[in-house]
Amino acid sequence: MTTNNPIPVSFWGTPEISAALLQTLLSDSRFSVRFVVTQPDKARSARGRGVLPSPVKKIAKEAGIPVFEPETLRLKKRNKEEVAELLRQMKNFQVLFHIILAYGKIIPRDFFATPELGGVNFHASKLPLLRGAAPIEFALLHGFTETGWSLQKITEELDAGDILASTTVPIEPVDDRSTLYQKLTDNLLENAPDILLDYSNGKLPAIPQDSSKATFCSKISTEMGQWNSQETAQVQWNKVRALSERPGIYSSFRGRKVKLYADFNAPLVPEKAAPGSLHIRDSLLYIACRDALLPFSAIQFEGKKRMSIPDFLNGYRPGLADRLET
Repeated sequence: MTTNNPIPVSFWGTPEISAALLQTLLSDSRFSVRFVVTQPDKARSARGRGVLPSPVKKIAKEAGIPVFEPETLRLKKRNKEEVAELLRQMKNFQVLFHIILAYGKIIPRDFFATPELGGVNFHASKLPLLRGAAPIEFALLHGFTETGWSLQKITEELDAGDILASTTVPIEPVDDRSTLYQKLTDNLLENAPDILLDYSNGKLPAIPQDSSKATFCSKISTEMGQWNSQETAQVQWNKVRALSERPGIYSSFRGRKVKLYADFNAPLVPEKAAPGSLHIRDSLLYIACRDALLPFSAIQFEGKKRMSIPDFLNGYRPGLADRLET
């Protein structure tokens, strides 16, 4: 589709990274976002006092773009007419293709197959690696040295569509979830518009994924953040890098639950000591794993405020017999 007219597309997404890409596309005269699909507003509290719109909805409303917020797109007996009407309205916008990034719900074939060029999805891994819900965290958990974005055709099987394009983002030893997320965001905003333009012009051949090489990543659970001093330092450090932000790294000190905050710029010390033992160096708390010591800059007891390591030492005076318990 080589034309001077803006490319008519829809945008499907929900969180901040989706909103950032939507804003980028709205600022690019080569695209015309005809409508947006996002998840419904969430209650601000358990009592339902007020609602919180998704970041994507905020951007779309500010730009005056129609927004759809279906509870589900799956056709059921009780919502047959509602889903059919939604599909009819979307067809009326006559978009060339759908752009999906972290929408968060299953999109049935009737929806993604309707436009001339179907639907395409940006996924934050080098597919077929790390299909699933948490590719950023799992890239760190597995100790990858690089990751990136894959643009894939939407299919009914999760993250299994043909690959259209990919980018590469290096992962440094000091990267944690926060820094890698930012690097991926920057990479996406820089490359996505040109990739989508090439797709609209038929310049991206679809390459089937080798499903025999596929790996999968689950949703992140609180239990995954449990400290384990019996693991090797590298395995434990990869966990710290991936999960410190969410759900956090948790352990137990003198029978009380604590959350640990790492210092990602401090070096690991290749020194053997009793697993879980505590060592103080340069105002940091080093905790022993099976084969090395890992550095932490703060600690937080459950129900208390986060405290620096010097404050922890003054208040609790840990001794040689103290251990962080798994």
